[in-house]
Amino acid sequence: MDSQHAAIKANVLSLGARLLLLALLCLALCACSGAPDKPELTPAPSPDLAQEPLFEEDAVMALEIKNMQTQPGIYFEPDTITAYAPSRGGAWYPRLYGLADGTLLCGFDSNEGGGQGVCQVVRSSDGINWSAPVKISDWPELGCANTNFIQLKDGTILAAYRANSDEYTSIRVSASVDNGYTWKHHSIIAEEIGSRGVYEPHFGWIGDTVAVFYANDSLNVVNESMEQNIEYKLFDGEGWSEKSIASDGTKTHSRDGMPVWDQTIDGRYCMAVEATNESGYPFVIQMKFSPDGLDWSEPLRNIYVPYQKGKKAGAPYLLALPDGRLAVSLQTDDDAAKTGDGASYMKVMFSLDSDGLWWSQPTVPFLMPENACANWNALYLHDGYLYMATSANYPKPGIFLRRASLAPKTAPGQNVVTNGQFVFKNTQNWEFAMDGKVYHGEFPAKQFESKAGNHALTIINNKGVDIGLVQDIPGVEKGSYILSAKLSSEDGAKCSLRVKQGEETLEFEISPSKDQKEYQTQVSLQSGPAEISLVMLGGTGRLLTVDDIALAKEQ
Repeated sequence: MDSQHAAIKANVLSLGARLLLLALLCLALCACSGAPDKPELTPAPSPDLAQEPLFEEDAVMALEIKNMQTQPGIYFEPDTITAYAPSRGGAWYPRLYGLADGTLLCGFDSNEGGGQGVCQVVRSSDGINWSAPVKISDWPELGCANTNFIQLKDGTILAAYRANSDEYTSIRVSASVDNGYTWKHHSIIAEEIGSRGVYEPHFGWIGDTVAVFYANDSLNVVNESMEQNIEYKLFDGEGWSEKSIASDGTKTHSRDGMPVWDQTIDGRYCMAVEATNESGYPFVIQMKFSPDGLDWSEPLRNIYVPYQKGKKAGAPYLLALPDGRLAVSLQTDDDAAKTGDGASYMKVMFSLDSDGLWWSQPTVPFLMPENACANWNALYLHDGYLYMATSANYPKPGIFLRRASLAPKTAPGQNVVTNGQFVFKNTQNWEFAMDGKVYHGEFPAKQFESKAGNHALTIINNKGVDIGLVQDIPGVEKGSYILSAKLSSEDGAKCSLRVKQGEETLEFEISPSKDQKEYQTQVSLQSGPAEISLVMLGGTGRLLTVDDIALAKEQ
């Protein structure tokens, strides 16, 4: 049961004892459903709104989820934006921040000039075109990284970062009084002596007070346990307070790290961390709430656990959306052939409720081939757009952005399906569906056919049940769409192409010919999230080849 429970992405531990019992019972039933042996698959949890609630709190939860599902969606723009590309070397750990005058900053660290990493910043007035970099840190003897910004009420911009050597680590601050064009040393938030120390500062406001959270695994804090604390300090306008602990790794038995926190629309505060206390996983993503930003006594709980033991999920970023939902990004190797940061890439998921108890299937903003990575990611809201930032090594090293509108702006002709062409011979952004259940993890029975640069996917059905692909689309604009796919089957397999919104499913049943052909139909959709699926109908054949799955708004 523990291994089944650990594979769940959206953990529901804080629903209370009765709902926990219900969740464990559901997992037990799923474990007997005949899922493939390798890899071990556990259905990704999703609320069944049509089922009669068993308890009063279930009814409240179901109603809240249903209300959230009617909220406006997230409307992805198709283009990737390059914020910075070094002429040599690399760039990592992007962080975005919007100034009072509307300027958008993007900070990162780079070793382009050789030697130690240096924190730099580029700026943009439109989020698309970016300036040349300006240096934030200037400590040749220290490696600097993990830039994070906040603008004070007098207009001063603070940039916190870690500045470390082999036996010394610190969180330092540079300040700019000219809107980020020049920077000078301001203060030291924390410093430690030894081989381990302080990392990843993250600024925010608690009321009218600036607070900074960071991770500390120095020996004088956690001894030899290799666990790690999340600490925070407050700024009184002159200096930094004594530290307080938001998560004690020696108590949680975890190397809690990379804290990111935000204030929700109901006035609470929420924090996401990477944690190590889930057996069999190097890192998982956990979160917790605080009523006031100071009391963090609530326990951490899982919100993303890789589907297969030995895989990792780390480097979270958390953002509270204006409609009450939460957005969380992370990096994970759970769908990659290899393990580690070099095989990891960014995923983004959105909560279906204001407490982060249920989450959408994750989406991959930056598609990556095997042996490429998109890491140390960030999210930011600016001028009506949700920005997703990553440091990637494909197609070249650099800082890359993708953005999505919070208002309906689906462009005519734009395909809102991600990776419908399987461009890197992978199924990133697709979940595996079998016999009516959706599974998180790599699609188990498949092969790719490459023709003229295209990579068609052949689904192999040895189970005799319905089997296929499912993808959550964060948002579409109300209107008429063309749903299409190129399909073929050598042995008469039939399939169903479906779009689901809320409780309504639009279904298009197809009997593909032996030669690949495009099949399409018109569907009318409402504004909001949608789910698209291609299901190979059990008992009708063993092989189905699919390519160019698309859902595009009519011109």
